[in-house]
Amino acid sequence: MSPNRWTPDGPQGSAFHELVILPTVAPHLARPYQPPGTTPGEGSGDNFGPNGTDTAPTPPAPNPLFYVQVIISWTERTKSRSARVKTHSESKTAPQQVAVLSTNRPDFISTALSAHGLQGVYQPGPVSGPNMRICYPGQPGGKTKAPVIVDDNGYILFQSQLREYLAMQPRSTLNTLQVYFELDTMEGFKLGRQMPTVQN
Repeated sequence: MSPNRWTPDGPQGSAFHELVILPTVAPHLARPYQPPGTTPGEGSGDNFGPNGTDTAPTPPAPNPLFYVQVIISWTERTKSRSARVKTHSESKTAPQQVAVLSTNRPDFISTALSAHGLQGVYQPGPVSGPNMRICYPGQPGGKTKAPVIVDDNGYILFQSQLREYLAMQPRSTLNTLQVYFELDTMEGFKLGRQMPTVQN
């Protein structure tokens, strides 16, 4: 792996360095991130011949479909004298498989929330929120250390890590992702007052 760059024209560093560190610490060095395994300028029309045709067609990168298991949790105060707080959680699978590597963050969140019929209750922010965690077997750090995805940069970094994992594990049978939402933290994105019902 190339060392992380600190010059305008140096070789590209890691996804975390390019998408998070440089825009935060040295924004004058930030530049578009090129995912590993893709061709610079791919799809941008940079490689044209004399007659204006693309001279370097590139086959599309693999774009696998994933089942998305969605776990939501929320708290509720009991009606007892002690008024204790009770935590509920519920797990369901999204109604269709998702091409996660080519789906943007707002669309992914809406699809995930549709597993619980909440796609019309919460609206994803245009560049950030609501927070979520996405986990899969073999993920660096495991499920307990999966980072909270807050905004587009965090989601793009997750996509890059997943793409790199699949490239390094060509025989992987990974086809399911787990997504976690804490509804108590999503009030700012709520469009209605519907809440998931507790099933006995």
